[in-house]
Order: sequence, then structure tokens, then C-alpha cells
Amino acid sequence: MTQLPKEFLNRELIDSEAGTWLGDFRKSHASKVSELEFPGRHNERWKYTPLRAVLELDYQVAQQVNVSDEVLASHRLQGSIELVFINGSFSEELSNLPVDLPKGFSVVPVSQALNSDLAHDVQNILEYEVSEEEDVFETLNKSSFRDGAFIKVAKGAYSETAIHILNFSSAEQSAVNFSRHLIYLEEGALATVIETCADRDGEVKKINNIMTDIVLQERSVLTYSRLQNESEESVNVSALRARLAADAKFNSSVFSSGGALSRHFMDVELNGKHAETDLLGLFTTKGTMHADNRGIIRHNVPECEANQLYKGVLDDSSRGVFNGIVNIARDAQLTNATQMSRNLLLSRQARVDAKPELDVYADDVKAAHGAAIGQLSDAELFYLQTRCISREEAIQMLIKGFMHEVIDKAPAILKPKLDVIFDNYFDGEDVLTC
Repeated sequence: MTQLPKEFLNRELIDSEAGTWLGDFRKSHASKVSELEFPGRHNERWKYTPLRAVLELDYQVAQQVNVSDEVLASHRLQGSIELVFINGSFSEELSNLPVDLPKGFSVVPVSQALNSDLAHDVQNILEYEVSEEEDVFETLNKSSFRDGAFIKVAKGAYSETAIHILNFSSAEQSAVNFSRHLIYLEEGALATVIETCADRDGEVKKINNIMTDIVLQERSVLTYSRLQNESEESVNVSALRARLAADAKFNSSVFSSGGALSRHFMDVELNGKHAETDLLGLFTTKGTMHADNRGIIRHNVPECEANQLYKGVLDDSSRGVFNGIVNIARDAQLTNATQMSRNLLLSRQARVDAKPELDVYADDVKAAHGAAIGQLSDAELFYLQTRCISREEAIQMLIKGFMHEVIDKAPAILKPKLDVIFDNYFDGEDVLTC
């Protein structure tokens, strides 16, 4: 029997914070949950990603558990400022938060920020009314997130040291956990933030619901990367919302290589002149995995630029979805926007649904979009084989070349890990060619 959204609420957490600002915030969103349903195929935004099979299990709210440093070792980023969250709870012991943070940087869990002079910033970000109706997962997250990272960079501050948010889940029974991360850059600030979603292999089915809110003030620059590398028992339903002021820049790269089902939604608002965003994505699937990437870029003012490129490589009976929307408002003249989805199928059973969309209400813009789905080229394979390269090696070279257009633009600290994950992801046997 399919569970109802209200059964996912963390009632104990909501009740424990009654009478506080956060308690009231949670309660107001919990009251909305009973009126909502999990999306089905009739919902256009979830048309290609059915949830029925996922929701038939009996999920409980994930409990706090102990995880050893050895288990996390392969997921860490050496040389970074690191916050570790286990099932949504902050672990100070496992985190790497130096006493001497870069000047102007505040890096703390949300739970601590709410009890400090950062509380007002946290409240303003959480209370922001989004541009479109929230789905049930976002409402559940607002009511039941256990904790998250709060990163604030003061006016003009910058650092070359990356900040790493490690979301790790572990459970002995089917569980759901919620986290919420907030990133706030003041005028002229610069930062690099990397977010990783990982779990312990061989466990029961888990649903990880992680939301990230980003606010960029004038002339600030954020380089953001997200790596979702979970086991085949995991389900990841996440969202990111970013708001850019004038001359702000948001560079994003999103990588997905694991999980029975992954769904990532991005909503980027360009609210000030000359704001820019570059959104890159790469997903790989095999077996019966399902990866869904959906996003919307909102050009709300004139003279902004947005470029989006998402790539997928699919094998076996796996499935991918890309739905990207570029919305250009009536007054957003002189907009420059490009959007492209490119996909490589390695099997006849693999399938991808690519749906780029342009909603243009202004008349003086440059906007282009497209989608491509194809296979490896027999001619290219033959050429490489005439150079004494085996067929298997040639296949791997072509797949890597396709993926590295995105991988090579990731932050330098993340590239070695991406190479390990993606370079030998496919075995290179019995691939579809044309």
C-alpha cells in the first residue's frame, strides 16, 4: 500500500521545537502536507518519473546513527572545509571545521546559526516565497529537515579553499531523511561549494530528500558542484533554488552516477541586470536505474545570460529524463540564453526523454535550445582500431571523451574523484553503435 505524505513527517522533531521560530515554521508547513499527494503520471513535472514502486515500502523517519571515519574516507575531499551530516544530523566529530576559517566566512550547521547573530539571515532565506508552487517533497522538507549547512560569505570576502557538504545516509530499515542547506554570498564575495550525496552499500531502500537554497548578492560569484553517488538501493529527490542579484554569477555542475532513482530540480532566478549562470550536468545510468534532471531558469530582468548543457550516458535498461525550461519575462530584453541536452545510448533497451523548452515573452533576445540522442559511431571506432587500439579501449575512449566536456569544468579539487567514478563506469561490451 502506498504511503501518504503525512506519514513521512518527523512529528517528534516538530513537537520538540514548539514555541520557537523554527517550530512555528515547521508546523505551518506540516499542516499543508495533509492536503498534498505524491505526484503521479498526471502531474506534468513528474510524467516520466513514476514513484509508485518506490512508495510501496513502509518508510520510517531515519534515526541518528554512528558512522566511522573509515566508512566516510572515500567520500571526503582532502584539503576542504568539510561539514558532515549523517541522516541529516550534523556530526561535529566527523567534520573538518578549522578554528581559523577564511576571513569573512561563516560555516556552521543551521541549528547553530539559528542560535546566533546569523538567525535573521537563516529566517529570511527559509521564508522566501518561491516562484512556482512547491511540490510535496519541498513542503515535507521544510517541515521535517533535521539540520543542514549554513554558509555565509561577507562582503568582498573570498577564499580558494572549497567548502564540502557531505550528506551520508545509513539505515537498517527503509527510511527517509531530510536536510536543508543555505548558502548566502554578500556583495562581491567569492566561494566554491561542493555537495556530495553518498550512503553505505548493501543496505535497505532509503529516500534522501535534500534541498539547497542559494542567495547571491551583487557581483558575487559562486562555483557550485553536486555529486550524487549513492548505492542502487537509494532514492534521491532533491532541489536547488538560486537567486541572483545584478552582476552575480552562478557556475553549477551536477553529477549523478548512482541510486535506483534520482531526481534533481533546479530553479535559478536572474533578478538583477548582467546576472549570469552556467549550468552543467552529467548523469550515467545502467541496470534499471532512473535519473531525472529538471530545471527552470527565470530571466526576470533585461541583459542577463544563461547557458545550460546536460549530458547523459545510458546502458542496459536504464532511463533518463531531462526537462529544462528557459523563461524570459516580457521586460527581459537583450537576454542571451542557450540550452542543450545531449545523450548517448549504449543499449537498445536504454531510453531517455529529453524535453528542452523556451518560454519567451520578450521580443529582443537571443535564445536557442536543442536535444540530441545518439549512439557511438562505427566510423570513429574503426578509425581508433586502425591505430592499434582494441575495440574495448576505443569504446572507453569515446565514452570518456563525451563525458569529459562536463567533467573538465568541475572544480579542480573534485576532478580526481570524478575520474575514478566515471572513467570505468561502463564495461564497454556489447554497446549500441551506428
